[in-house]
Amino acid sequence: MEKTGFYANIFDLWTIKEMAVVAEALNICRHIIIAVNACPEKEPLFSTEERIKMIKSSFSDFIRLQTFLRQAGVFGEEKSFFRRLYGKLSADPNCISVVPYRGEEILAAINAGADMLIRDSRYDDQIVVSYHNQQIARHYGSPIQQVYYPLERYSGMPDPIRYVTAQKVLSLCSNNLFSLAALYVMPSTMDKLAAKYLYNLWNTEKNIDSDYRYHLLVKRYNAPGRVYHTMSHLAYMVDWLYVYATQEKHGFDQKHLLPGIFMHDLINEGKSDDVKKSVELIGQYCNAACDPKIISRYILATDHEMNEADREKMQLEERLIHDLDLAVLGDSYDVYLQYAAGIREEYIHISEKTYAQRRITVLQMFIERENIFLLPFFRTRMESAARANINREIQMWKQLLTEEKK
Repeated sequence: MEKTGFYANIFDLWTIKEMAVVAEALNICRHIIIAVNACPEKEPLFSTEERIKMIKSSFSDFIRLQTFLRQAGVFGEEKSFFRRLYGKLSADPNCISVVPYRGEEILAAINAGADMLIRDSRYDDQIVVSYHNQQIARHYGSPIQQVYYPLERYSGMPDPIRYVTAQKVLSLCSNNLFSLAALYVMPSTMDKLAAKYLYNLWNTEKNIDSDYRYHLLVKRYNAPGRVYHTMSHLAYMVDWLYVYATQEKHGFDQKHLLPGIFMHDLINEGKSDDVKKSVELIGQYCNAACDPKIISRYILATDHEMNEADREKMQLEERLIHDLDLAVLGDSYDVYLQYAAGIREEYIHISEKTYAQRRITVLQMFIERENIFLLPFFRTRMESAARANINREIQMWKQLLTEEKK
């Protein structure tokens, strides 16, 4: 299997759909060249350099997440194309390369020495494009083949909706449906999307100073070392905030709660005073129309080590931001595992044994509470799933510690 495949497109976003195409193509190709159109007719959301970096980061995310699943002993639950792709990348990290290209994709493939032009069957005009490519290849005397990967062949993923287009992901983000958009892309891509789309909720002042403060915010949340506590975490909270607002129909202080969400994790050093230190920084980010004291009170409600008596004293907005911050605990197990992997990566400097012991302590703190969530809205939807997810992770770390003793 010495063939080289050439997979070209604009790649406005790099989604799980595209990763599935690459996984399938690696069944017949030794090497896949992912080619990013550097001069598309339509202007994509991200620059060529950003799209190339996005693709590379997505594969890095993929390896990190899959490695965590294996260490956690839950890799048997993953989807088959994930297993195959992980195996290929583990055996040969250089089996995939990402390059820019200009002009006709078929000529770029020929010039790259590719044997196959890999295409995604989602194109409505695939017959016309295929004929067009054949004519150019014949004109250049090239034997290059064209291989299409239809959705039906995508490795047995039981839910084909996971293979949505980039345009659909962008549409979800534009409607603040960030938790759904995150199902279709890797975490680093979701961070970039969150930074793009949350801007409209932040920039109510429409001035240069506000833009600068948002730039500083994004830089802080997407700084090296942050894996879970990033812009996508804020987007996830915003998503559930709007779901809550739509279904509950009663008012709350959105004017201060949204800034509270944006600023609640300004400091993320894994220390008990992170929340208090975040409060100390809000003056650098608050706009003049907001009361820093109110925002501070909301941010302090995300200190999940506070005692039960203080939790009971919380007002609606404090309870709301508290529950929004913990909502991921009650999501599907797939989403929960991605969260757990992100937290582990943020503490990668700690040995696995020490991390397991500390993580168990934190998780048991949640389990021992009468209620993890404070509002009926979240308790009804997420309490049961959160307890199941947490207990599974506790057992995972306990098993790891047991095996280490043997």
